[in-house]
Amino acid sequence: MESSYCKIVLDKPTCTYYSGQTIFGTVTLLKYNGKKIRGIYFKITGHGKCSWSTLKRTESTAAPAHHSVDETTKDKDRFLHMSGEEDYLPGGIVYIAGSKHGPQFQINQDEVSYSFRFDLNHVLPSTFKGTFGKIKYEMEFTIDRKWKLDKTYKVPLTIMKSLDLNFDPYARVPQQKQLTRNIGLISSGPISLHVLIPRTGFACGEKLPIQVIVTNNSSTHVDKVKFTLRKIIDYHSRAPARSTKQEIVKILKKEAGGVSKKSEQKYEHLLDVPELPSSDKQASNIIHISYDIVVKVEITGLYKNLVESVPVTIGTVPLQNVDLPGWSGAAASRLPEYQSLPVLPTGMPMPISGVYPSLPSQLNLNNSFPAAGTPSSAFSTSSPIQNPVVEPRRTSTTMPSAPPLDFHSVSPNSTRSSVCTDAPPSYSEVFGSVNSSMSSLSISQTSQQDSTNPFESSNEQRASVPPRRRRRIAEASQQNSDSLNSEGNGNELSKQRFIMALT
Repeated sequence: MESSYCKIVLDKPTCTYYSGQTIFGTVTLLKYNGKKIRGIYFKITGHGKCSWSTLKRTESTAAPAHHSVDETTKDKDRFLHMSGEEDYLPGGIVYIAGSKHGPQFQINQDEVSYSFRFDLNHVLPSTFKGTFGKIKYEMEFTIDRKWKLDKTYKVPLTIMKSLDLNFDPYARVPQQKQLTRNIGLISSGPISLHVLIPRTGFACGEKLPIQVIVTNNSSTHVDKVKFTLRKIIDYHSRAPARSTKQEIVKILKKEAGGVSKKSEQKYEHLLDVPELPSSDKQASNIIHISYDIVVKVEITGLYKNLVESVPVTIGTVPLQNVDLPGWSGAAASRLPEYQSLPVLPTGMPMPISGVYPSLPSQLNLNNSFPAAGTPSSAFSTSSPIQNPVVEPRRTSTTMPSAPPLDFHSVSPNSTRSSVCTDAPPSYSEVFGSVNSSMSSLSISQTSQQDSTNPFESSNEQRASVPPRRRRRIAEASQQNSDSLNSEGNGNELSKQRFIMALT
Protein backbone atom coordinates (compact mmCIF):
# COMPACT_ATOMS: atom_id res chain seq x y z
CA MET A 1 0.00 0.00 0.00
CA GLU A 2 1.27 3.44 -0.84
CA SER A 3 -0.12 6.89 -0.03
CA SER A 4 1.23 10.41 0.07
CA TYR A 5 2.17 10.10 3.76
CA CYS A 6 2.87 6.40 4.31
CA LYS A 7 4.28 3.54 2.27
CA ILE A 8 3.86 -0.13 3.39
CA VAL A 9 5.83 -2.86 1.62
CA LEU A 10 5.48 -6.59 2.43
CA ASP A 11 7.95 -9.32 1.49
CA LYS A 12 5.30 -10.87 -0.81
CA PRO A 13 3.82 -8.52 -3.39
CA THR A 14 0.57 -10.53 -3.63
CA CYS A 15 0.07 -10.33 0.16
CA THR A 16 -0.74 -14.03 0.20
CA TYR A 17 0.53 -16.17 3.07
CA TYR A 18 -0.02 -19.65 4.41
CA SER A 19 -0.95 -20.31 8.00
CA GLY A 20 2.17 -20.73 10.13
CA GLN A 21 4.33 -18.45 7.98
CA THR A 22 6.03 -15.19 9.05
CA ILE A 23 5.16 -11.81 7.54
CA PHE A 24 8.08 -9.43 6.97
CA GLY A 25 7.72 -5.82 5.85
CA THR A 26 8.66 -2.16 6.22
CA VAL A 27 6.73 1.03 6.94
CA THR A 28 8.04 4.28 5.43
CA LEU A 29 6.77 7.67 6.64
CA LEU A 30 6.69 10.47 4.06
CA LYS A 31 6.36 14.24 4.67
CA TYR A 32 6.68 13.89 8.44
CA ASN A 33 9.84 15.99 8.74
CA GLY A 34 9.69 18.12 11.92
CA LYS A 35 6.56 16.46 13.26
CA LYS A 36 6.22 14.72 16.62
CA ILE A 37 4.59 11.32 17.11
CA ARG A 38 4.17 8.97 20.06
CA GLY A 39 4.74 5.79 18.08
CA ILE A 40 3.82 3.50 15.18
CA TYR A 41 1.98 0.24 15.76
CA PHE A 42 0.05 -2.38 13.77
CA LYS A 43 -2.33 -5.23 14.37
CA ILE A 44 -3.63 -8.08 12.23
CA THR A 45 -7.30 -8.93 12.45
CA GLY A 46 -9.13 -12.03 11.22
CA HIS A 47 -12.89 -12.10 11.33
CA GLY A 48 -15.54 -14.51 10.08
CA LYS A 49 -19.21 -13.78 9.69
CA CYS A 50 -22.25 -15.51 8.21
CA SER A 51 -25.89 -14.43 8.01
CA TRP A 52 -29.10 -15.32 6.21
CA SER A 53 -32.84 -15.07 6.67
CA THR A 54 -35.27 -17.93 6.94
CA LEU A 55 -39.05 -18.02 6.90
CA LYS A 56 -40.79 -19.37 9.98
CA ARG A 57 -44.51 -20.07 9.92
CA THR A 58 -46.53 -20.54 13.10
CA GLU A 59 -50.26 -21.07 13.48
CA SER A 60 -52.06 -18.35 15.42
CA THR A 61 -54.02 -19.16 18.56
CA ALA A 62 -57.78 -18.86 18.85
CA ALA A 63 -58.86 -15.22 18.83
CA PRO A 64 -61.69 -13.69 20.89
CA ALA A 65 -65.26 -13.97 19.67
CA HIS A 66 -65.50 -10.36 18.44
CA HIS A 67 -62.61 -10.92 15.97
CA SER A 68 -63.37 -11.76 12.37
CA VAL A 69 -62.92 -15.24 10.88
CA ASP A 70 -60.00 -14.12 8.76
CA GLU A 71 -58.03 -12.97 11.80
CA THR A 72 -58.54 -16.24 13.67
CA THR A 73 -57.57 -18.53 10.81
CA LYS A 74 -54.65 -16.49 9.45
CA ASP A 75 -51.16 -17.94 10.00
CA LYS A 76 -48.34 -15.79 11.28
CA ASP A 77 -45.33 -15.69 8.98
CA ARG A 78 -42.11 -14.07 10.08
CA PHE A 79 -38.50 -13.99 8.97
CA LEU A 80 -35.71 -15.00 11.32
CA HIS A 81 -32.32 -13.44 10.77
CA MET A 82 -29.70 -16.10 11.52
CA SER A 83 -26.10 -15.00 12.09
CA GLY A 84 -22.77 -16.11 13.45
CA GLU A 85 -19.45 -14.36 14.07
CA GLU A 86 -15.98 -15.46 15.07
CA ASP A 87 -12.52 -13.88 15.55
CA TYR A 88 -9.37 -15.78 14.58
CA LEU A 89 -6.56 -13.36 15.59
CA PRO A 90 -7.49 -11.90 18.96
CA GLY A 91 -3.95 -10.62 19.61
CA GLY A 92 -3.24 -7.03 20.59
CA ILE A 93 -1.27 -4.29 18.93
CA VAL A 94 2.46 -4.43 18.14
CA TYR A 95 4.53 -1.23 18.32
CA ILE A 96 7.16 -0.77 15.64
CA ALA A 97 8.48 2.50 17.08
CA GLY A 98 7.75 4.22 20.38
CA SER A 99 5.28 2.90 22.99
CA LYS A 100 1.76 3.47 24.17
CA HIS A 101 2.62 5.48 27.26
CA GLY A 102 6.04 6.74 26.18
CA PRO A 103 7.08 10.29 25.36
CA GLN A 104 6.78 11.84 21.94
CA PHE A 105 9.70 11.98 19.55
CA GLN A 106 10.36 14.18 16.55
CA ILE A 107 11.06 12.98 13.03
CA ASN A 108 13.89 14.94 11.43
CA GLN A 109 13.91 13.33 7.98
CA ASP A 110 11.70 13.58 4.97
CA GLU A 111 11.58 9.79 4.65
CA VAL A 112 12.09 7.32 7.51
CA SER A 113 11.52 3.53 7.42
CA TYR A 114 10.78 0.96 10.14
CA SER A 115 10.82 -2.83 9.71
CA PHE A 116 8.48 -5.32 11.34
CA ARG A 117 7.59 -9.03 11.42
CA PHE A 118 4.63 -11.11 12.54
CA ASP A 119 4.20 -14.88 13.01
CA LEU A 120 0.86 -16.31 11.87
CA ASN A 121 -0.86 -19.08 13.78
CA HIS A 122 -0.73 -22.60 12.37
CA VAL A 123 -4.50 -23.07 12.70
CA LEU A 124 -6.18 -20.37 10.62
CA PRO A 125 -9.06 -20.81 8.17
CA SER A 126 -8.55 -19.68 4.60
CA THR A 127 -9.74 -16.36 3.29
CA PHE A 128 -13.22 -16.92 1.91
CA LYS A 129 -16.14 -15.03 0.45
CA GLY A 130 -19.47 -16.69 -0.24
CA THR A 131 -23.13 -15.87 -0.64
CA PHE A 132 -23.99 -16.10 3.04
CA GLY A 133 -20.67 -15.47 4.75
CA LYS A 134 -17.02 -14.47 4.50
CA ILE A 135 -13.66 -14.71 6.25
CA LYS A 136 -11.19 -11.86 5.78
CA TYR A 137 -7.82 -10.73 7.17
CA GLU A 138 -6.14 -7.34 7.12
CA MET A 139 -3.21 -5.46 8.63
CA GLU A 140 -3.94 -2.08 10.16
CA PHE A 141 -1.06 0.42 10.71
CA THR A 142 -1.60 3.41 12.97
CA ILE A 143 0.52 6.51 13.55
CA ASP A 144 -0.11 7.48 17.17
CA ARG A 145 -0.07 11.24 17.74
CA LYS A 146 -0.72 12.88 21.09
CA TRP A 147 -3.64 15.28 21.24
CA LYS A 148 -4.31 14.77 17.56
CA LEU A 149 -6.23 12.38 15.35
CA ASP A 150 -4.39 9.17 14.56
CA LYS A 151 -3.58 8.26 11.00
CA THR A 152 -4.63 4.72 10.00
CA TYR A 153 -3.63 2.69 6.92
CA LYS A 154 -5.00 -0.79 6.09
CA VAL A 155 -3.52 -3.59 3.99
CA PRO A 156 -5.73 -6.60 3.07
CA LEU A 157 -4.18 -10.05 3.44
CA THR A 158 -4.97 -13.37 1.85
CA ILE A 159 -4.42 -16.29 4.23
CA MET A 160 -4.48 -19.85 2.95
CA LYS A 161 -4.79 -22.71 5.37
CA SER A 162 -1.78 -24.99 5.04
CA LEU A 163 -2.79 -28.63 4.59
CA ASP A 164 -0.08 -31.21 3.94
CA LEU A 165 -1.72 -34.23 2.34
CA ASN A 166 1.19 -36.49 3.36
CA PHE A 167 -0.07 -36.34 6.96
CA ASP A 168 -3.61 -37.33 5.98
CA PRO A 169 -3.91 -41.15 6.25
CA TYR A 170 -6.94 -41.22 3.94
CA ALA A 171 -5.42 -39.11 1.13
CA ARG A 172 -3.82 -42.15 -0.54
CA VAL A 173 -6.84 -44.42 -0.20
CA PRO A 174 -8.69 -45.06 -3.50
CA GLN A 175 -12.42 -44.57 -3.59
CA GLN A 176 -15.05 -46.30 -5.68
CA LYS A 177 -18.83 -46.07 -5.77
CA GLN A 178 -21.37 -48.18 -7.62
CA LEU A 179 -25.04 -47.60 -8.30
CA THR A 180 -27.55 -49.83 -10.14
CA ARG A 181 -31.13 -48.96 -10.94
CA ASN A 182 -33.93 -50.60 -12.90
CA ILE A 183 -35.52 -48.41 -15.55
CA GLY A 184 -39.28 -48.07 -16.03
CA LEU A 185 -42.33 -49.28 -14.14
CA ILE A 186 -42.05 -52.62 -15.90
CA SER A 187 -38.31 -53.09 -15.68
CA SER A 188 -36.65 -53.25 -19.08
CA GLY A 189 -33.27 -53.90 -17.52
CA PRO A 190 -30.84 -52.17 -15.13
CA ILE A 191 -28.30 -49.41 -15.72
CA SER A 192 -25.13 -49.58 -13.61
CA LEU A 193 -22.74 -46.73 -12.80
CA HIS A 194 -19.27 -47.49 -11.45
CA VAL A 195 -17.03 -44.56 -10.38
CA LEU A 196 -13.48 -44.89 -9.07
CA ILE A 197 -10.51 -42.61 -8.42
CA PRO A 198 -6.97 -43.75 -7.49
CA ARG A 199 -6.74 -41.50 -4.40
CA THR A 200 -8.75 -38.84 -2.57
CA GLY A 201 -6.09 -36.21 -1.80
CA PHE A 202 -5.12 -33.62 -4.44
CA ALA A 203 -3.28 -30.28 -4.33
CA CYS A 204 -4.04 -27.17 -6.34
CA GLY A 205 -2.54 -27.43 -9.81
CA GLU A 206 -2.60 -31.24 -9.94
CA LYS A 207 -4.65 -33.38 -12.30
CA LEU A 208 -7.47 -35.43 -10.86
CA PRO A 209 -7.95 -38.73 -12.73
CA ILE A 210 -11.39 -40.29 -12.72
CA GLN A 211 -12.71 -43.47 -14.34
CA VAL A 212 -16.38 -44.16 -15.00
CA ILE A 213 -17.95 -47.35 -16.37
CA VAL A 214 -21.60 -47.21 -17.48
CA THR A 215 -23.31 -50.54 -18.23
CA ASN A 216 -26.64 -50.11 -19.99
CA ASN A 217 -28.63 -53.35 -19.97
CA SER A 218 -31.95 -51.60 -20.48
CA SER A 219 -33.89 -50.77 -23.62
CA THR A 220 -33.37 -47.00 -23.06
CA HIS A 221 -30.50 -44.88 -24.33
CA VAL A 222 -28.22 -42.89 -22.02
CA ASP A 223 -28.08 -39.32 -23.31
CA LYS A 224 -24.82 -38.07 -21.71
CA VAL A 225 -22.49 -38.43 -18.74
CA LYS A 226 -21.46 -35.32 -16.76
CA PHE A 227 -18.49 -34.84 -14.41
CA THR A 228 -18.53 -32.00 -11.87
CA LEU A 229 -16.10 -30.85 -9.19
CA ARG A 230 -18.11 -29.11 -6.47
CA LYS A 231 -17.30 -26.97 -3.44
CA ILE A 232 -19.70 -27.47 -0.55
CA ILE A 233 -19.96 -24.67 2.03
CA ASP A 234 -21.85 -25.20 5.29
CA TYR A 235 -22.76 -22.07 7.27
CA HIS A 236 -23.51 -22.44 10.98
CA SER A 237 -25.39 -19.74 12.86
CA ARG A 238 -25.26 -19.08 16.60
CA ALA A 239 -28.01 -16.51 17.15
CA PRO A 240 -30.91 -16.45 17.68
CA ALA A 241 -30.66 -20.23 17.32
CA ARG A 242 -28.21 -22.76 15.95
CA SER A 243 -28.96 -23.58 12.33
CA THR A 244 -27.15 -24.73 9.19
CA LYS A 245 -27.42 -23.54 5.62
CA GLN A 246 -25.60 -25.18 2.71
CA GLU A 247 -24.28 -23.63 -0.48
CA ILE A 248 -22.94 -25.63 -3.44
CA VAL A 249 -20.62 -24.06 -6.01
CA LYS A 250 -19.66 -25.89 -9.22
CA ILE A 251 -15.93 -25.51 -9.88
CA LEU A 252 -15.38 -27.68 -12.97
CA LYS A 253 -17.75 -29.32 -15.43
CA LYS A 254 -17.15 -31.85 -18.18
CA GLU A 255 -19.46 -33.82 -20.45
CA ALA A 256 -19.06 -37.06 -22.36
CA GLY A 257 -21.12 -38.94 -24.92
CA GLY A 258 -23.99 -41.27 -24.17
CA VAL A 259 -24.35 -45.05 -24.06
CA SER A 260 -26.66 -46.95 -26.36
CA LYS A 261 -28.94 -49.68 -25.07
CA LYS A 262 -27.53 -53.15 -24.34
CA SER A 263 -23.94 -51.84 -24.31
CA GLU A 264 -21.18 -50.66 -22.00
CA GLN A 265 -18.97 -47.57 -22.15
CA LYS A 266 -15.79 -46.67 -20.25
CA TYR A 267 -14.72 -43.06 -19.60
CA GLU A 268 -11.32 -41.81 -18.39
CA HIS A 269 -10.81 -38.10 -17.72
CA LEU A 270 -8.26 -35.79 -16.08
CA LEU A 271 -9.65 -32.75 -14.26
CA ASP A 272 -7.35 -29.76 -13.57
CA VAL A 273 -7.64 -28.66 -9.94
CA PRO A 274 -7.59 -24.83 -9.80
CA GLU A 275 -6.50 -22.58 -6.93
CA LEU A 276 -9.00 -23.32 -4.17
CA PRO A 277 -9.17 -22.96 -0.39
CA SER A 278 -8.15 -26.08 1.46
CA SER A 279 -10.72 -28.48 2.81
CA ASP A 280 -11.49 -27.31 6.32
CA LYS A 281 -13.95 -28.38 9.00
CA GLN A 282 -11.89 -27.61 12.09
CA ALA A 283 -10.26 -24.17 11.91
CA SER A 284 -13.59 -22.33 11.68
CA ASN A 285 -16.72 -23.07 13.66
CA ILE A 286 -19.13 -21.12 11.46
CA ILE A 287 -17.94 -21.90 7.90
CA HIS A 288 -16.95 -25.41 6.75
CA ILE A 289 -15.56 -26.13 3.29
CA SER A 290 -15.45 -29.55 1.57
CA TYR A 291 -15.23 -30.90 -1.99
CA ASP A 292 -16.61 -33.81 -3.97
CA ILE A 293 -16.84 -35.15 -7.52
CA VAL A 294 -20.32 -35.81 -8.90
CA VAL A 295 -20.98 -38.13 -11.85
CA LYS A 296 -24.42 -37.82 -13.39
CA VAL A 297 -25.86 -40.20 -15.98
CA GLU A 298 -28.70 -38.53 -17.85
CA ILE A 299 -31.23 -40.98 -19.30
CA THR A 300 -33.41 -40.22 -22.30
CA GLY A 301 -37.09 -39.91 -21.39
CA LEU A 302 -38.95 -39.31 -18.16
CA TYR A 303 -36.64 -41.42 -16.03
CA LYS A 304 -34.70 -40.56 -12.92
CA ASN A 305 -31.01 -39.94 -13.61
CA LEU A 306 -28.23 -41.84 -11.89
CA VAL A 307 -26.10 -39.60 -9.65
CA GLU A 308 -23.11 -40.68 -7.57
CA SER A 309 -20.67 -38.49 -5.60
CA VAL A 310 -17.17 -39.24 -4.31
CA PRO A 311 -15.64 -36.96 -1.62
CA VAL A 312 -12.12 -35.60 -2.21
CA THR A 313 -9.70 -33.55 -0.13
CA ILE A 314 -8.01 -30.42 -1.53
CA GLY A 315 -4.73 -29.46 0.14
CA THR A 316 -1.71 -27.22 -0.37
CA VAL A 317 1.16 -29.74 -0.23
CA PRO A 318 0.82 -32.61 -2.76
CA LEU A 319 1.43 -36.25 -2.00
CA GLN A 320 4.94 -37.59 -2.50
CA ASN A 321 5.85 -40.74 -4.45
CA VAL A 322 2.62 -40.97 -6.43
CA ASP A 323 2.13 -41.99 -10.04
CA LEU A 324 2.25 -39.43 -12.81
CA PRO A 325 -1.09 -38.27 -14.23
CA GLY A 326 -2.49 -40.93 -16.50
CA TRP A 327 -5.22 -43.33 -15.65
CA SER A 328 -3.78 -46.56 -17.06
CA GLY A 329 -0.97 -46.74 -14.52
CA ALA A 330 -2.64 -44.95 -11.63
CA ALA A 331 -5.80 -47.01 -11.45
CA ALA A 332 -4.16 -50.40 -11.34
CA SER A 333 -1.51 -49.42 -8.81
CA ARG A 334 -3.78 -47.64 -6.32
CA LEU A 335 -6.70 -50.05 -6.13
CA PRO A 336 -6.65 -52.45 -3.17
CA GLU A 337 -5.62 -56.04 -3.74
CA TYR A 338 -7.14 -58.96 -1.88
CA GLN A 339 -4.69 -61.69 -0.94
CA SER A 340 -5.83 -65.27 -0.51
CA LEU A 341 -5.08 -67.29 2.58
CA PRO A 342 -1.84 -69.31 2.57
CA VAL A 343 -2.25 -72.93 1.45
CA LEU A 344 -0.38 -75.72 3.22
CA PRO A 345 1.72 -78.04 1.01
CA THR A 346 0.17 -81.37 0.14
CA GLY A 347 1.19 -84.13 2.49
CA MET A 348 1.87 -81.81 5.42
CA PRO A 349 -0.14 -82.94 8.48
CA MET A 350 -2.29 -80.34 10.17
CA PRO A 351 -1.06 -79.46 13.67
CA ILE A 352 -3.38 -80.88 16.32
CA SER A 353 -1.33 -80.38 19.46
CA GLY A 354 -2.92 -77.03 20.19
CA VAL A 355 -6.46 -78.34 19.65
CA TYR A 356 -6.22 -81.83 21.14
CA PRO A 357 -3.23 -81.86 23.51
CA SER A 358 -4.10 -85.27 25.01
CA LEU A 359 -4.06 -87.17 21.71
CA PRO A 360 -0.87 -88.92 20.57
CA SER A 361 1.05 -87.53 17.62
CA GLN A 362 0.90 -90.87 15.78
CA LEU A 363 -1.44 -93.82 16.12
CA ASN A 364 -0.78 -97.44 15.14
CA LEU A 365 -3.53 -97.89 12.58
CA ASN A 366 -2.58 -101.50 11.88
CA ASN A 367 -4.18 -102.61 15.13
CA SER A 368 -7.90 -102.48 15.76
CA PHE A 369 -9.31 -99.77 17.99
CA PRO A 370 -10.35 -100.72 21.54
CA ALA A 371 -13.93 -101.43 22.36
CA ALA A 372 -16.15 -99.15 24.36
CA GLY A 373 -15.25 -98.88 28.02
CA THR A 374 -11.50 -99.27 27.48
CA PRO A 375 -9.49 -97.05 29.84
CA SER A 376 -7.56 -94.07 28.40
CA SER A 377 -4.22 -95.76 29.10
CA ALA A 378 -4.85 -97.95 26.07
CA PHE A 379 -3.93 -94.96 23.89
CA SER A 380 -0.38 -94.85 25.14
CA THR A 381 2.13 -94.42 22.34
CA SER A 382 4.73 -96.64 24.01
CA SER A 383 2.67 -99.86 23.91
CA PRO A 384 0.37 -101.22 21.16
CA ILE A 385 -3.37 -101.08 21.54
CA GLN A 386 -4.70 -104.08 23.47
CA ASN A 387 -8.09 -105.74 23.24
CA PRO A 388 -10.12 -106.09 26.44
CA VAL A 389 -10.09 -109.33 28.35
CA VAL A 390 -13.21 -111.42 27.64
CA GLU A 391 -14.62 -113.87 30.14
CA PRO A 392 -14.89 -117.49 28.90
CA ARG A 393 -18.32 -118.56 27.81
CA ARG A 394 -20.34 -121.08 29.80
CA THR A 395 -21.48 -123.91 27.61
CA SER A 396 -24.18 -126.47 28.08
CA THR A 397 -23.79 -130.23 27.83
CA THR A 398 -26.61 -130.49 25.37
CA MET A 399 -25.83 -127.67 22.90
CA PRO A 400 -22.72 -125.49 22.49
CA SER A 401 -23.24 -121.71 22.79
CA ALA A 402 -20.99 -120.84 19.79
CA PRO A 403 -19.28 -122.56 16.85
CA PRO A 404 -16.36 -124.81 17.96
CA LEU A 405 -13.04 -122.94 18.22
CA ASP A 406 -9.46 -124.08 18.55
CA PHE A 407 -9.20 -123.80 22.34
CA HIS A 408 -5.77 -125.48 22.32
CA SER A 409 -4.19 -122.34 20.77
CA VAL A 410 -5.70 -119.89 23.26
CA SER A 411 -6.03 -120.35 26.98
CA PRO A 412 -9.33 -119.38 28.63
CA ASN A 413 -7.64 -116.69 30.81
CA SER A 414 -5.57 -115.01 28.07
CA THR A 415 -6.63 -112.32 25.66
CA ARG A 416 -8.19 -113.23 22.39
CA SER A 417 -5.81 -113.59 19.46
CA SER A 418 -6.29 -112.48 15.91
CA VAL A 419 -7.82 -115.91 15.07
CA CYS A 420 -10.70 -115.33 17.50
CA THR A 421 -11.45 -111.75 16.46
CA ASP A 422 -13.79 -112.93 13.68
CA ALA A 423 -15.96 -115.04 16.08
CA PRO A 424 -19.44 -113.64 16.83
CA PRO A 425 -19.85 -112.09 20.31
CA SER A 426 -21.65 -113.96 23.03
CA TYR A 427 -24.88 -112.94 24.75
CA SER A 428 -23.01 -111.77 27.85
CA GLU A 429 -20.69 -109.50 25.79
CA VAL A 430 -23.63 -107.79 24.09
CA PHE A 431 -26.25 -107.65 26.89
CA GLY A 432 -24.05 -108.10 29.96
CA SER A 433 -23.79 -110.98 32.42
CA VAL A 434 -27.03 -112.28 33.94
CA ASN A 435 -27.35 -113.60 37.46
CA SER A 436 -27.71 -117.40 37.52
CA SER A 437 -30.50 -117.42 40.05
CA MET A 438 -32.47 -114.82 38.13
CA SER A 439 -31.81 -116.69 34.89
CA SER A 440 -33.05 -120.00 36.26
CA LEU A 441 -36.05 -118.33 37.86
CA SER A 442 -37.05 -116.56 34.68
CA ILE A 443 -36.60 -119.69 32.59
CA SER A 444 -38.60 -121.85 35.00
CA GLN A 445 -41.43 -119.29 35.07
CA THR A 446 -41.41 -119.04 31.32
CA SER A 447 -41.44 -122.80 30.92
CA GLN A 448 -44.31 -123.19 33.34
CA GLN A 449 -46.37 -120.52 31.59
CA ASP A 450 -45.58 -121.87 28.17
CA SER A 451 -46.24 -125.48 29.22
CA THR A 452 -49.60 -124.66 30.74
CA ASN A 453 -50.93 -122.18 28.21
CA PRO A 454 -50.85 -124.22 24.98
CA PHE A 455 -51.84 -127.66 26.51
CA GLU A 456 -54.02 -126.74 29.48
CA SER A 457 -56.20 -124.38 27.52
CA SER A 458 -59.49 -125.19 25.95
CA ASN A 459 -59.99 -127.53 22.99
CA GLU A 460 -60.38 -124.53 20.57
CA GLN A 461 -56.97 -123.11 21.53
CA ARG A 462 -55.29 -126.56 21.31
CA ALA A 463 -56.82 -127.21 17.93
CA SER A 464 -55.50 -123.85 16.58
CA VAL A 465 -51.84 -124.92 17.21
CA PRO A 466 -50.43 -127.02 14.34
CA PRO A 467 -49.20 -130.53 15.24
CA ARG A 468 -45.64 -129.81 14.11
CA ARG A 469 -45.52 -126.71 16.31
CA ARG A 470 -46.77 -128.70 19.32
CA ARG A 471 -44.04 -131.29 18.82
CA ARG A 472 -41.34 -128.59 18.74
CA ILE A 473 -42.70 -126.99 21.91
CA ALA A 474 -42.77 -130.36 23.69
CA GLU A 475 -39.20 -131.20 22.66
CA ALA A 476 -37.96 -127.78 23.78
CA SER A 477 -39.73 -128.15 27.14
CA GLN A 478 -38.19 -131.59 27.65
CA GLN A 479 -34.69 -130.33 26.78
CA ASN A 480 -35.09 -127.36 29.06
CA SER A 481 -36.26 -129.45 31.99
CA ASP A 482 -33.33 -131.87 31.50
CA SER A 483 -30.81 -129.01 31.43
CA LEU A 484 -32.29 -127.51 34.60
CA ASN A 485 -32.06 -130.81 36.40
CA SER A 486 -28.48 -131.47 35.27
CA GLU A 487 -27.13 -128.00 36.07
CA GLY A 488 -28.24 -125.47 38.62
CA ASN A 489 -27.28 -122.62 36.34
CA GLY A 490 -29.15 -122.45 33.04
CA ASN A 491 -27.11 -121.61 29.98
CA GLU A 492 -27.86 -118.75 27.66
CA LEU A 493 -28.23 -120.76 24.48
CA SER A 494 -31.02 -122.95 25.84
CA LYS A 495 -32.86 -119.82 26.89
CA GLN A 496 -32.47 -118.36 23.40
CA ARG A 497 -33.60 -121.57 21.67
CA PHE A 498 -36.55 -121.95 24.03
CA ILE A 499 -37.71 -118.39 23.33
CA MET A 500 -37.28 -118.94 19.57
CA ALA A 501 -39.35 -122.12 19.76
CA LEU A 502 -42.15 -120.32 21.54
CA THR A 503 -42.23 -117.55 18.97
